[in-house]
Amino acid sequence: MINEYCAKCFCCEDIKKIENYNDAILDDTQTWHCHHRLEIQGPFKNNRKLLIKCKIYFKVPASQLIFLTPKEHIKLHHKWKKLSNETKLKLHMINLGENHPNFGKKRSKAFIQKMKKWHKHHKHPMLNKHQSNAAKHKISESSKNRRWWNNGKVCVFTKNCPEGFIAGRLKR
Repeated sequence: MINEYCAKCFCCEDIKKIENYNDAILDDTQTWHCHHRLEIQGPFKNNRKLLIKCKIYFKVPASQLIFLTPKEHIKLHHKWKKLSNETKLKLHMINLGENHPNFGKKRSKAFIQKMKKWHKHHKHPMLNKHQSNAAKHKISESSKNRRWWNNGKVCVFTKNCPEGFIAGRLKR
């Protein structure tokens, strides 16, 4: 599965000519990413901003593009990034919460009472409830054979592709 909208932004020709296109189309388990070959190898390696600055990132021939699996895509962007011990320590401290602006601060009793009152009236309707196996089966059956479709602005989850839509979800 590919994001055709992005591929069409990158390619000025038919996207079917891009390397790995057939593999990407046949694979329904993951979304393949379209990348410029120069971003993978050569003087522009891992430097998207420089490619954009040189105006060779969008609307290029299909021979200069390649589809990558998500695993290859992540490997490409994180290959050269080695963290120093200092950076690792900073990330560790952030994850502990000690650098959070509210860490160690006490809340006033008025604030606590206000939050208790709010939570009392704003509980989720399914809180502490479980769905029956029949209900779970019904939900499962209703979502089978349905896919996400988008038209560049709106996403819908239906069985059939609406007119003017392409497969896949929009990224936020």
